[in-house]
Amino acid sequence: MNRLIRLVLVFALSYGSVYAQNEKPEPAPARPKPKVAPELAKLSFLVGEFTTDTKIHPNPVAPEGEAALGTLKTKWALDSMFLLLEEVIDFPLFGTYRGMGLLTYDRVGKQYYLGMHNNFGDHPSYKGNFVGDTLILEGQIPFEGGSFTQHVMWLWDGNNIKLWVRNNMGEGFVPVIEQTYLPAAKTSKENRKK
Repeated sequence: MNRLIRLVLVFALSYGSVYAQNEKPEPAPARPKPKVAPELAKLSFLVGEFTTDTKIHPNPVAPEGEAALGTLKTKWALDSMFLLLEEVIDFPLFGTYRGMGLLTYDRVGKQYYLGMHNNFGDHPSYKGNFVGDTLILEGQIPFEGGSFTQHVMWLWDGNNIKLWVRNNMGEGFVPVIEQTYLPAAKTSKENRKK
């Protein structure tokens, strides 16, 4: 009889331990991923890692203009409410430019907002909207003795993204910077082929 009781106990304990191993605790409910507002979803073409090819038009500081290469990394931040931009450009004349900005949509003002900061000490801000497929933002840029209006525009150009910067010092908008964004993955593949 003792053998039978021991056998039943062993069976019960082993069955219980197997059952306990197979029974998994319920996972915590998954936190829903924030939904991107339709206005913010329109900025998705700017998300990723890019190499940049920058052309500065001739100006009093650089009479011949200047060309430079750099990188741009953009990603969603703060529950996909902001697009974080981090840029580095190595200018032969001006030195290394490092900029960081947040791009978002202001639901109250019904327009896009970009706030930038850079290692040159500038901190411009811009507001605007899409006109067709082009995002056009405008800001007042202070300088010693006054300010001027600056447009920052992003648009698709074939398979690349273009950034155009235009200044208006009171006599109409003049092109200042043209920048092409090339997807970093595409650029590194092209470099490996060479």
